[in-house]
Amino acid sequence: MSGAPRPMTAPGHTNPPRVADLLGAIGVLTDGPTPRGHERSTAAALAEWARNRWPDLYFSVDEIGSAGGNLVCSTAAPSPDDLLIYSHLDTSLTGIGVQDHGVTGSWDDAEAGFRVCDNNVSAFGLGVARGPAAAALVGFASAAASLPQTTHRSLRLVLAGGGTHENSIPDPPGPESLYCGLETHLDQYPLPGAAVVAKAGPRGILWDEPGAGYLRIRVSGRRGAVLMRDRADPPGGLPTHVGGICAAVETWREQWRSSALPIGQSGREAGIGAIRTGSTRKPDLLPSYVDLYVYVVMLPGDSIVDIAEDLRRSLLNAFHDSPLARCDVSVDGSTPQNAGITAPESEVVQMARAAWSRRNEEGLPVLSRWTGSTDGALLRSRGIDTIRTGPTSVTDDRNPEWDVISVAELLRFTHIYSEIGADWAAGVGRGR
Repeated sequence: MSGAPRPMTAPGHTNPPRVADLLGAIGVLTDGPTPRGHERSTAAALAEWARNRWPDLYFSVDEIGSAGGNLVCSTAAPSPDDLLIYSHLDTSLTGIGVQDHGVTGSWDDAEAGFRVCDNNVSAFGLGVARGPAAAALVGFASAAASLPQTTHRSLRLVLAGGGTHENSIPDPPGPESLYCGLETHLDQYPLPGAAVVAKAGPRGILWDEPGAGYLRIRVSGRRGAVLMRDRADPPGGLPTHVGGICAAVETWREQWRSSALPIGQSGREAGIGAIRTGSTRKPDLLPSYVDLYVYVVMLPGDSIVDIAEDLRRSLLNAFHDSPLARCDVSVDGSTPQNAGITAPESEVVQMARAAWSRRNEEGLPVLSRWTGSTDGALLRSRGIDTIRTGPTSVTDDRNPEWDVISVAELLRFTHIYSEIGADWAAGVGRGR
């Protein structure tokens, strides 16, 4: 993979040292691919860079599995009074052409490195995590380095591997079991008192987020041959009816989304993201099944098991008087992360509000029906008050696999993360 130019400064900014830190961290994060389960080399390189930049802080890598890992740092021994500043190292697309081809349509690896142009920084995977992760790292280090020797509470940074959603029932099964770096960390160390999730998203602060999971729909008939398609079961063969199956799923989606009011800041969503059937090597044969993979975003109280059964019944009803009536239909759920809510009056929410107000002239936007789920769901499931905030990103017009984030926005959130951390350590507003 060839690297793009990596300037260490950006014009027009009044805080060049912190901008240089941001771009330095982004340079390490974008130097190569970080697919889920293979983040350790990036974590090690970032730890070395951070130790050189902030020698008084101890950055280390917790190894997970054969090649995974978390970058961690604490201002004191981890304790239940910590504020966790969290983001992740892996990206939704891996950056490896042979693995991403089904989504991108290209066999080429993503270009490494980043570019700065007109006060915007662009890179592969910048929006999903790399930009916010850099801001979280620099914000944490800035707060930690400025803390007095005696503070009320400590700060903890985790840039985790295994932080993107991934279906746990692919077909065929993958060679490695999935892992979640955040869950590994929470199992290994004391749970923190509160958490800040640094990830691109809506403009504002989320103190509750929806949950998420995957469904696999399998519609089964009988295998056959294309030359005998008129006598196939179902008639024409299953591939002929994929459009009808998709239409039935879309009908269910509309009914399911509208059957519940939004709760707090969250909303429901669902959609087909993958379809698998037949053999590209032998397309003269009709397959015995078609699989559709659906991503669902859930409200508090939603159950992936109940959603799967509701979808199965809806499909059976839709197929009752159709050529698919004799087909078997099954719906399996996987990888659920249940929705959770942090009280708006909780301490970390109040500190985030205050930091936002100091760094933004306009008021805090009101958020509702948000359908993006992160590892914040895992933190809330452990009883940890959690907020999520981060910069917005857009797609690079010149490279659809790259994201663009304003350097000013990254700098703004670096300050926000730093100020929340400093206020937490100092006990500002404690007891509200």
